[in-house]
Amino acid sequence: MGALERGTRVPEGYLGQPAHAGASVAAVAVRDLLVVVDRTLAKAAIEEAESAGEVTTKDLSKAADELAKGDDAAADGRLDKAIEHYRKAWQRLTQASDDG
Repeated sequence: MGALERGTRVPEGYLGQPAHAGASVAAVAVRDLLVVVDRTLAKAAIEEAESAGEVTTKDLSKAADELAKGDDAAADGRLDKAIEHYRKAWQRLTQASDDG
């Protein structure tokens, strides 16, 4: 599965939001790409964990909650928080599968 698969759902309302006054178009594009990639990795981890059955329902639920929190943060323009929530979702599942 590629990191930026065609049809990946991206929360609406945050991509392309203006950054601080001195930010270049390239910087904004890279920032947006980081959010999309991090979300894609978190979503892929959830899907893989579900299909493999390697983690508990509790871990899956908490990862899904973190993904949703990330989507909410991204929609509000808090991209640093979105990335943090996506990291937590991915990390919960990768650590749980290592422990299991």
